[in-house]
Amino acid sequence: FSKMISSWSEVRSEIGEILLKHEGLNRNKYRTSTLIPLIEGMDTLSRSTASAPLLFPGFEKFTTESIQGAVKKGHVFPEHDFFHLCSDLQDIQNQLDIIHNEKLIQLKIDFFHYVRKESAKRKKQKNFRSFDDLLLDCYQALETKSSTGDLIVSLRNRYAAALIDEFQDTDPVQYTIFQRIFGDPSQSILFLIGDPKQAIYSFRGADIFAYMKAAAGIENQYTLNTNWRSREKLVQAVNTIFDNVKTPFVYNDIQYQKVDAAPVHAEKEDSVQIHGQKTAPFHLWILESADGKPITKNTAYQLIPDAVAGEISRLLNDVSEPDSIRGKKITAGDIAVLVRKNREAALVQKALARLRIPSVIFSSDSIFDSFEAFELERILAAIVSPGREEKIRSALTTEMLGYQAKDLIELFQSEKLYEERFSSFMEYHLLWEKQGFLRMFTQLCRIEKIQERVMQYRDGERRYTNIRHLTELIHQAGILDKKGMNELLAWFQKQKESGHDQLDEHQLRLESDENAVKLITIHKSKGLEYPVVFCPFTWESSKIKNSAEMISFHDAESQMKLTLDFGSEKQSDHLSRAEKENLSENLRLLYVALTRAKDICYLVWGRFANAESSAPGYLFHFAETDDESALTRNFKTVDDQALLSELDQRLKISDSVLQISKMSTGPGIPYSPPETGNQQLQCRSFTARIRNSRKFTSFSSLIHSYHEEMNLSGYLQKGEDDFPISISPEAPPTKDRFDDIHLFPRGAVPGTCLHEMLEHLDFSDPDPASVQALIQEKLVLYGFHPDWTKSLYAMIVRLLNTPLDKDYPELTLSRLRPKDRINELAFCFPIQAVTAKKMEDVFQNHPGPCISKEFTDRIGKLEFGRIDGFMKGFMDLVFQYEERFYIVDWKSNHLGNQDEDYSSAALQDIMEKDLYLLQYHIYTVALDRYLKQRLPGYTYEKNFGGVFYLFLRGFGSPENKHNGIFKDVPSKKRIEELSVLLTDSGKKG
Repeated sequence: FSKMISSWSEVRSEIGEILLKHEGLNRNKYRTSTLIPLIEGMDTLSRSTASAPLLFPGFEKFTTESIQGAVKKGHVFPEHDFFHLCSDLQDIQNQLDIIHNEKLIQLKIDFFHYVRKESAKRKKQKNFRSFDDLLLDCYQALETKSSTGDLIVSLRNRYAAALIDEFQDTDPVQYTIFQRIFGDPSQSILFLIGDPKQAIYSFRGADIFAYMKAAAGIENQYTLNTNWRSREKLVQAVNTIFDNVKTPFVYNDIQYQKVDAAPVHAEKEDSVQIHGQKTAPFHLWILESADGKPITKNTAYQLIPDAVAGEISRLLNDVSEPDSIRGKKITAGDIAVLVRKNREAALVQKALARLRIPSVIFSSDSIFDSFEAFELERILAAIVSPGREEKIRSALTTEMLGYQAKDLIELFQSEKLYEERFSSFMEYHLLWEKQGFLRMFTQLCRIEKIQERVMQYRDGERRYTNIRHLTELIHQAGILDKKGMNELLAWFQKQKESGHDQLDEHQLRLESDENAVKLITIHKSKGLEYPVVFCPFTWESSKIKNSAEMISFHDAESQMKLTLDFGSEKQSDHLSRAEKENLSENLRLLYVALTRAKDICYLVWGRFANAESSAPGYLFHFAETDDESALTRNFKTVDDQALLSELDQRLKISDSVLQISKMSTGPGIPYSPPETGNQQLQCRSFTARIRNSRKFTSFSSLIHSYHEEMNLSGYLQKGEDDFPISISPEAPPTKDRFDDIHLFPRGAVPGTCLHEMLEHLDFSDPDPASVQALIQEKLVLYGFHPDWTKSLYAMIVRLLNTPLDKDYPELTLSRLRPKDRINELAFCFPIQAVTAKKMEDVFQNHPGPCISKEFTDRIGKLEFGRIDGFMKGFMDLVFQYEERFYIVDWKSNHLGNQDEDYSSAALQDIMEKDLYLLQYHIYTVALDRYLKQRLPGYTYEKNFGGVFYLFLRGFGSPENKHNGIFKDVPSKKRIEELSVLLTDSGKKG
């Protein structure tokens, strides 16, 4: 390697000249367009510092062997030492690859044995047994001579005969067990019931070779020769397809025997009629190639779903007389589309939806992988943490709750809407906590109109079915495991992460399929029947991809045992056997699909890429030639007309039985459901009175009517143009505006931004860099210019260091450690028979320095009726300093652009005008009750320190140290009487 890369710089131009210009090189093998990147690749390799780097793709083009193979006849090979060096290096690389692959194979084998041994060991330690373990235990017990006799005799005495249904899905272990117990005809009777043509579950461990071995050893065999499902001509069509081949399922041990239609079908056979025209019950559709080349899978996936949807629309739009099949019209519920993969079902469903045809997918996917699970997780996370605004925003923007961008802007511009919306999540939180998940979610669906909203979507029924299914699973987990809110949310998130290890109850449920086209995999359709069946995707290749990894096959040299080949010398032979097994199973899948139909069946075929090894390819083309290479060459070059001619010759049967036609690829006609003439329904009238006093209420709810009156009064006095409109994010301000905290944008969004800064700030460690980083983070998050950082930082520094009480100068926020404070303390306590008049009486009976007559009059004029239920809310901050507890409410209100607008007198006026005095009395009652329950020896006088309303824009100037601070300690008697009013007034009448 070193010699090669050291010489490259010297010979580069010479080598390039040979490769690019030598007349003797075959330019189909050495194209100029590909050689230039290879020379650049050699440049990169020569600069490598690794001792043995990997060779780049195409390196072999520099080897002697490659160049010799590309020299045209009559020309001399261009000898060069560099080519020989590259050959030597390529040989070494090839040897290393062989060694590496051998080591990798051995590692896989070792790991296989390790897993088998370790799995058994761990199961034993955990006392865990699976169904497979139980089978193996029974198998091993029967193989042990010391216990075999007693076990067999016991089972034979208990069961005189054994009937094993669906025996084609057996495996060697199961068959050995049955054979050992019931295999002696002189001692017992054994019935094995099965159809090898329907053995399609190898992926579950079913072994068709175990069935064939069993069948070969049984003399008494009986076959049912009557099809009781399908009409006579459809039976004839299937007979024609499978009986036209010597070995229709590849192996001689699985033969096709013609069957007859049931007499009841043959005697009363009516023709299939579509749009008044008789039609064959079996349709073989041929998809033509647009460019004469084999049709790629992507092209097929684009064309076939639309063709299927178009034909279904044609069937459903048939309004002619007489009726289509069996004396009735075809409905969507009569039709099934059988697919190999759920992806194919989804493609057909989209095509059906474009033509307004209802459909339903039968899926085994996990409900926790659904879109509804993703949305529900966001909603539940917000309810569990109702103080986290970002979680509530995330929940609101789900399709279940339906908020759009304009709705969020409107919400954040209105303080009233903002508080009401965020309070609703607190209500759901409390309801979940008190009455359980199911009660809460029922209320959520009713209030948020979730069912009405999701049913508006095209797949609304699917969505709502998923929501109900998830609800049941969450409720069940909460009840059985007694999980709280946080535990239940964690359980839900864990189920989403491990959705592939699902239980049966976690599989997607079926939405109503009463009148919808069924989209179902062939595996799931086994045992079912449908009047009309479409089989559009049975042309899957039987070739094995990534065969170099590992091959699974049944080894004829080991009594057809399932064998894994990780890379033996016979791997190519084993690959052929594995692909032969694949083909046989694909043929059995095709048989199952075609025999699901009762009246009409559609099968799609064409020159699909690699479809020569598919089930239809084998039946229609390959079996006759028995030459796979000839078929492959012919299939790739034959045109569509020749394909049609060959099918006509192979399937010689009346057009009234099997019709071969070109598949239409034009757009379908949208489905127009017939008028049903349903009776107009009308709901009953409700005349009883509902008591609406029981409710959750809050400070905002109490003063709602007061704010509406104040806004209207102010509007009439000032005129419309005097009301500023707050828009978020902000319009770009001038540079000097950033220095004035009074000019910081107004409204609900800026207020939330400031609240979050203070909520996440460590008051006791105001490191300038971390504080400014926090400010910038929140500004960017809420869409404000980062140049506000300087003035906001100055405001926060003054806020933390300003004494909150003139008479208590050491009381500053900077003294509070994180453990001394609680942010966003939620409360909810019961109230009874509360009225505005009773609240007014409390304040009139207990006046104080902050309680004026104008304020008490405003309380009495609040327009809310009697309230029973719960008072709820959030306190921005509760902190403890020494023995006392204090309430803080952050206020971002814009009162003016001058420092005096935030003086004590100005704040007293706004506290009365906006009824904040009432707000903090409610907060005080809540905290007083809380401390009585949680703090031993608590008294109001000793332990309650008071209330601070801190108007943040008032901390803009260092000269006015006491601006922005409103403080009060409500009298004990006023709080006691207010507390009694809120809880006991109903009892007093």
